[in-house]
Amino acid sequence: MKTCVIGCAMLLLLQCKAPMQEPEVRRALGADAVPAGAEADATAVLAEPLGDFTDLGALRGKRAVGWSEPYLPAGVFAGGDPWMGQELETGRWWVFYTLGPNPEVGAQIYRRSADTPLGPWSDAQVALTSTPKEAGLQALRDTHGVETITACRVSGRWFWLYMAHDKLNRDWIYAAESHSLNGPLRKLGPVSGPTLRWEMDIFNSATRVIDSMYGEPSVISRPFGLLSLYSVRSPSPNGERVKSSIMHSPPGHHGVTWLKRPQPVWNPPGRFGQRGVVVSINHGGWTFIDGVYRAFHIRGGKFPYGPGQRGVHHTWSTDLQTWHLDPDNPVIPTGVEGSDTYGHVGGPHPFMWEGRLHVVYHAQAHPLEEVEAATGKPYGSKGRHLRLAVVQ
Repeated sequence: MKTCVIGCAMLLLLQCKAPMQEPEVRRALGADAVPAGAEADATAVLAEPLGDFTDLGALRGKRAVGWSEPYLPAGVFAGGDPWMGQELETGRWWVFYTLGPNPEVGAQIYRRSADTPLGPWSDAQVALTSTPKEAGLQALRDTHGVETITACRVSGRWFWLYMAHDKLNRDWIYAAESHSLNGPLRKLGPVSGPTLRWEMDIFNSATRVIDSMYGEPSVISRPFGLLSLYSVRSPSPNGERVKSSIMHSPPGHHGVTWLKRPQPVWNPPGRFGQRGVVVSINHGGWTFIDGVYRAFHIRGGKFPYGPGQRGVHHTWSTDLQTWHLDPDNPVIPTGVEGSDTYGHVGGPHPFMWEGRLHVVYHAQAHPLEEVEAATGKPYGSKGRHLRLAVVQ
């Protein structure tokens, strides 16, 4: 009964209609003459390309203690789904990333620091882990792993969103806060789950719940509150089903109460990977620079993915309603056979450094299917590591 009350209360909070004066937010949430289920403009492209990306190489540092990763390139550490930011008070840079699964607590969030995004990076430390299973707290669903963390600075504090898994392998978006990038992250609890009809339709379409994914949040701060991209995806025989949308947390709600658009923002026709379609803005991050929202994300072909099918793509918008494809996509492609990025690139996060746009992302040399065949572990060792790229 306690779980039901909490779930129902959260659903009502997420679907409530709070007064918002900013046209940007009303358009984003479909509350200002935006038809439910409106499709993104998949034919528009940038008048001028963003620019060529130059790969700055892998982030280097000691591997995590006790972590065996035979498929890693020499001298780099394992990790995926990175977020990078700078502590303004000290000037030091921090990278947060997912590593796992740990047999006891599932995937965990690690962090390292460096004087610049180029490193060298400090030893790893655990930044966030699951609630112990023996705690038995039904209100906390993150008992089986945490991953894909994102953050923004709000009123002198850091606000965090991340994914977590409960004992049934269902995903939730959680929130946390901290006073610094080096300090402890205080969990604020779950803020969103697959509650809307379109979300549940995709999330429940897989044969196994473990194959579906809800969340992959990316949060930014704006004068009218916090905005977060998120996505719902599930594999199917005809290609992966993915839809993405935006959540909004008004000022004064401390990032705990979020409003969700009734229909997804990206709801295109066609299958995942169809040419010319903004299929999803998932498994990535976004930023707001000079009046433009720029999202970096993945697209791909039929699930499971093979070599060369994934790359980092760029999509942009000025009004959060119409999104435009970069004609140079993928801006960060997978590499040639034998390279450290041949198997996969993804999980991008954009940030500014020295006046230039950079993207930190993960990559692996071997396709997932090849690694699984060699190790016999469906969710085991992948050789995933972190890399940096810059727009020229």
